[in-house]
Amino acid sequence: MSVLIGHASISENGTINGKKGDQTGKEVCVRNFYSKPWDFMAIHPDANVREKHAKAVEAGCANNNIGYGQGDRNTLNTEAKKVNYDLSKVGLCNTDCSEFQNVCAVASGAAGVTHGSNGWTTATMRNALEAAGYKIITDSAFLKNENYCARGAIYVKESSHTVCGLTNGTYAAQTLAKAGIGGYAGNNNYSGKGIGTAVAKCNMNIRSVAEVKSNTVYSSIKA
Repeated sequence: MSVLIGHASISENGTINGKKGDQTGKEVCVRNFYSKPWDFMAIHPDANVREKHAKAVEAGCANNNIGYGQGDRNTLNTEAKKVNYDLSKVGLCNTDCSEFQNVCAVASGAAGVTHGSNGWTTATMRNALEAAGYKIITDSAFLKNENYCARGAIYVKESSHTVCGLTNGTYAAQTLAKAGIGGYAGNNNYSGKGIGTAVAKCNMNIRSVAEVKSNTVYSSIKA
């Protein structure tokens, strides 16, 4: 399984500034996961917020009105406001990596997330994300391996780059557990596979492994 991320990457000139709009289809795009390497991963505890963030990233990547440019990065927020942060409807504008994730976080409805006169930067994102209740993972084992990707997780290399995970990797549940949260939307890799937890609302009699084995042997002899 290919694990995908979405990000604002580079202008059509291969530089930090360019014309408004995605001239190449690769300025703001979806691509395979890679390790920058990342300094941390930020995960919102609400699965619905994570899913809305991922969907906003996907919509932004598919909208070629959104290009890459650091000099006019905040024009994405200006245009997003006009359409109630529906990134599929945003008009001609530019963004950069951290501004893009800031606008997508606003679109997700995450409580405590705002967009000021200037959007997030990769140097300020950790403080902003922690203040808004996102859980932070810094363990490199979870950051460098795509199998630990969780859909809607925000990866950050401080003062460098940021992306959003769009696919739940094989071990996404372990990543959520590491962050102290559980459950995710979007990619149902674990459906029907007995992975998960539940709380019983009545007393339950649980047989031991020995009892199960004993009954199995007995059934086999009886047959």
